[in-house]
Amino acid sequence: MTDKHIIAIGSIVVIVITSFACCKQISPIQAKDEPYIPIAYAQAFDEEEPDTIPVLESGETPLPSCVTVDEPTKKFIGDYKATFYCNCQKCCGKWSGGNTASGTRPTEGRTIAVDKNKIKLGTKLYLEFESAEMSQYNGEYIAEDTGSAIKKNKIDVFVGSHREALNCGVKSVKIWEV
Repeated sequence: MTDKHIIAIGSIVVIVITSFACCKQISPIQAKDEPYIPIAYAQAFDEEEPDTIPVLESGETPLPSCVTVDEPTKKFIGDYKATFYCNCQKCCGKWSGGNTASGTRPTEGRTIAVDKNKIKLGTKLYLEFESAEMSQYNGEYIAEDTGSAIKKNKIDVFVGSHREALNCGVKSVKIWEV
């Protein structure tokens, strides 16, 4: 074993020990034919029954409250005006039925058109509409398209039909880069 292996193994041990430092006790639950689970992990859920670890309906085991997971960071880009478009002749002219400026198929719930001088194509964005009636459009999108009318602080959100695009109108939206 080389010095690099010893350092790597030592680092792993330090990470494992530090992961459970916020809990009270570090020792394995003694159960035949079951994987190693520190008692500290179980105690984070139930002080009275340390052998009981909750299991969600999905079959996953949730993290105890002493273990934190960092949320993805979001960088606020600004306040924008959003319009809505579909892939029809009225919305896209000679480009109707085609791919986006980045070469993808436009997809409802994913594709938005941006001014590529302000937002780089391929950028993941989080949109939050100011009006409650538009909350179904809040979420993550990808800047995949451009448009001749999409300049500065204006975006165009791809939707499934021309009727929906017209009904949505023009709305205020806050945008974060994810």
